[in-house]
Amino acid sequence: MKFPDFLNILLLRSLSLVPAHTQEYTIKGFTIYFPPEDLEDLEWIYRVIPIILQRPWPLKELLVRWPPKFPLFMADARHPLVTEHYLRLNSHKDITTALCTLNSSDPFRKSLERHLSSRGIRFPPHQDVFSTLRITNKYPEVNRPGPGWQSALDRINEILNCPAALANLQSLEVDINSRNSEQTATNTIVASSAGGVTAEVAVVSVLFARLLTLAPNLEKLSLQVQCSSRQFFERDFELMGVRFERIRHLRLGPFSEYMVRFAPNLEILESGEYYDCRYGSVFPGDPGVWLLEAVEALPGGMRNNITTFSFSPWGSLTTGHVKDIINAMPNLEELSLGGGLEGTEWAWDYSKLGLMKYMPGMEKVLQSYLAVISHLPNLRTLKLPSAYGLGLGLDNSPRCGNIYDGPGGSAYGRQESQQRAKTVELAARFALQEMPYLSGLAVGGDKALSLNATMSYSGVMGATPGPAKVPEVRWPWTGRMKEWTFEEWPLDKPGWW
Repeated sequence: MKFPDFLNILLLRSLSLVPAHTQEYTIKGFTIYFPPEDLEDLEWIYRVIPIILQRPWPLKELLVRWPPKFPLFMADARHPLVTEHYLRLNSHKDITTALCTLNSSDPFRKSLERHLSSRGIRFPPHQDVFSTLRITNKYPEVNRPGPGWQSALDRINEILNCPAALANLQSLEVDINSRNSEQTATNTIVASSAGGVTAEVAVVSVLFARLLTLAPNLEKLSLQVQCSSRQFFERDFELMGVRFERIRHLRLGPFSEYMVRFAPNLEILESGEYYDCRYGSVFPGDPGVWLLEAVEALPGGMRNNITTFSFSPWGSLTTGHVKDIINAMPNLEELSLGGGLEGTEWAWDYSKLGLMKYMPGMEKVLQSYLAVISHLPNLRTLKLPSAYGLGLGLDNSPRCGNIYDGPGGSAYGRQESQQRAKTVELAARFALQEMPYLSGLAVGGDKALSLNATMSYSGVMGATPGPAKVPEVRWPWTGRMKEWTFEEWPLDKPGWW
């Protein structure tokens, strides 16, 4: 469709040749959907232009042009209902009531369903729309009232005032990373009431605890916040005496390990992403290890309930860490380990611009770790550090990004991927010789597609470690190495920059 045709449609509309109530108009094979009557002409134009360009407006652009009339936490969740039908939702007369009501017979809800179905859009069930929500300051496209926790306060209030969201929330991600967030968090500390209560409670702590307590189906919480937040979150949760009985899954960034004390029915515990908050000058130690220590401090009954644990120290991963994990959580069924084994810090070959080199003798080191891990009687899934973290060799070395540019760079990338596959297979072979009963295995970011109980043998990198028979493993590259490397590094794949 050419741009003059678009002007013709505008002319037809202005001459009333296309009636105002017309919802569709087809010209040269293109169907234009006219907006509801309550949209301004400018909004109509911006609705039509994406059809002409044959691409939708990005959500961040929509949020800037037309601030949402529905709760902003829905935009932050990036649900397809919002990303694909933003303008249709925003044009509804009372979209907040229509979305948030639990009454399926509510007239606003019925009106929204008709509004969407007229365009062939099915309104998804509430448990789909609100099951996963996010409170974050990483989406700056909307004019928010303040950085960091000020925006978080507004999002928490929105969820608390949306019955459908509160009732169907199953997974909540809190991700606040802002230089201003620590200051705004401090500024929100006020007297808990005007009745003379002397204990000061951070408003955000109270509302956050209320949200975690009132959401009846909330089972997973991901908490990634600035380090200073522990100073009021931990204190205020203790003062309020809260316990989050329903939470089964925690994913915690550094300085949030205290949360394990407030989740007595915890089953899955993960290390989250790390923010640089200069912990060495304020909190000396290793935040990765603190998470393990927090678990060790729990009563035995709580520790025994944990079946999945991911551990990623900031320093080296030691056999002492693994032994502590086993002693603290003897019923683990899935264990994920990050970082590098002791000694791998010397694996860098600086003569080759930082290329990771194979370290003779690291096989025995890895075997010593695996021998300790094998003492977990219920372990079925094991995720090991990357091959270079194990000291076994190359794993997409952190060289200058320009080396991967162009056809020659892609060829080098394919060579690296093939070498990585070999080191992954080597690490997997050691693991399965020690624990042939595993049903799931990963090395770094490479996950085995299947582990076959059929016993087989094949040499890897010329190595013949341990017993000759191990479970047969199928990887993404098994039987198709060349095709897989081209999937990893197409001819026209750009470099890192």
